[in-house]
Amino acid sequence: MTLTGLERDEIIKHRIEQSQRTIEEAELLIENRRLSAAVSRIYYSVFYIISALGVRNNYSSSKHKQLIGWFNKNYVYTEKVKKGYGRLVHDLFNKRMEADYEIFIEFLKTDVIEYLNQAKNFIDDIKKIIWEGK
Repeated sequence: MTLTGLERDEIIKHRIEQSQRTIEEAELLIENRRLSAAVSRIYYSVFYIISALGVRNNYSSSKHKQLIGWFNKNYVYTEKVKKGYGRLVHDLFNKRMEADYEIFIEFLKTDVIEYLNQAKNFIDDIKKIIWEGK
């Protein structure tokens, strides 16, 4: 299915809003010491913003590893994003897997707050790329 420019923009706006809401959810979870759930939400905020970037570039995948691979190939390896963003996405993906599936996993609040801050910076930078490319 081919999207019109207006349809594409609506999906992008929705994914950006979804990313922002998910970051806000993570903040509430951190405040309430639900750190594993916060880690999961932090990862998803990054996933949603990368999804928006993909739509901007006529790419879409619901498969996490495919989307991350696309992002790495087109933005990390080409140095269109800050050095280290590929590692950040990879690390958040792994932390989310631990948070969702590992038994007896516990995160330190200071670490989760650091993940949150890194994700916020990532999201801000990706939003700029999305709208500059329009």
